[in-house]
Amino acid sequence: MSFRRRLILFLFATLALLQASTALFTYLFTRDTLIEQGKAQLIGAKDLFVRQLDEIGAQTAAGVEVLVLDFALRQAIAQRDHGTVLSALRNHGKRVGATRMLLVGLDGAIEVDTGDETAGERRFGFPALLDGAASDGRSSAIVAIDGQAYWIVMVPVRAPVPIAFIAAGVPVDERLLQKIQSIRCRAVLRIWCWRPRS
Repeated sequence: MSFRRRLILFLFATLALLQASTALFTYLFTRDTLIEQGKAQLIGAKDLFVRQLDEIGAQTAAGVEVLVLDFALRQAIAQRDHGTVLSALRNHGKRVGATRMLLVGLDGAIEVDTGDETAGERRFGFPALLDGAASDGRSSAIVAIDGQAYWIVMVPVRAPVPIAFIAAGVPVDERLLQKIQSIRCRAVLRIWCWRPRS
């Protein structure tokens, strides 16, 4: 093989190696950039979702706190008049958008459940919610009850010391997701409206 041919082959091999190295570097850089952007978007979406759930939780808690101030309800709870309590929980659950309302005793026993009128001696399976409501006046979390995911908001019933807890369960379903989407749209519109004009 002549020197000229060897030189041409060397140049082609060098060019191919350079192109492959450039393509590999571009691929790795692009992949890492997309992964980092994806992570940032997921974190942002998670934070936004949590804030929106907190907003819904605050609205639900405000509605439940109005309920626990009702003297007749507190009296019915103290007298263990479960029929009256069940009726009040059903009516108020509709107003706050909760499809399941529970009255939970200080010992963690479910005394009234609008989703299961034969609650009997069942225990409330989320002691952290009870502890949070007892210490902070309110607690909330997504939990599964009977195979259904609920955004549970729990507040204590005081007369004037705590005598029970009321838990409002908002189902995590298409309706809740639409509500979160409407909150997000309002937030975007609010940001756009307050954007400085050029």
